[in-house]
Amino acid sequence: MTITLEDVRAAVGRMAARLAAAGAGGHELVAFDFREGAHPFVEVRDGALHWVVVDRGRELQRRTTTDLDELLYWIAVDATGPAARRWERQRRDRFPAGRDVRIGRLAKQLDLLRGLDAGWAARFRAGVPAECPGVTPADVDAHPLD
Repeated sequence: MTITLEDVRAAVGRMAARLAAAGAGGHELVAFDFREGAHPFVEVRDGALHWVVVDRGRELQRRTTTDLDELLYWIAVDATGPAARRWERQRRDRFPAGRDVRIGRLAKQLDLLRGLDAGWAARFRAGVPAECPGVTPADVDAHPLD
């Protein structure tokens, strides 16, 4: 089965609705046409799905897959990051001084991803040590979310 841009748009729309219900919506998750300004956009060409980021005429990133779930994972991780950072900043004073602020952000991002897809959350959690040296999945799991 060939995946179309409309298939991607529909799946992203469902994701956006779930994030909005969790209080993490309110912005465009990804564009479906060329964008500058480092805003990611999706292309569907030659049977492949492309997640592209362009800024000032320079392509900064291009990821390509034929797996819709993989593309949606990339979009979900990118979309949940800003909401998790906002959440952490608003609650920073509730946690001990000197605590690594990445832990709170990662805990909230993991929580948001878990609300979208348990597999995505598990994959994100497993990648924490590589993305944030010095932070373990156990640190993230132990961080309170309320």
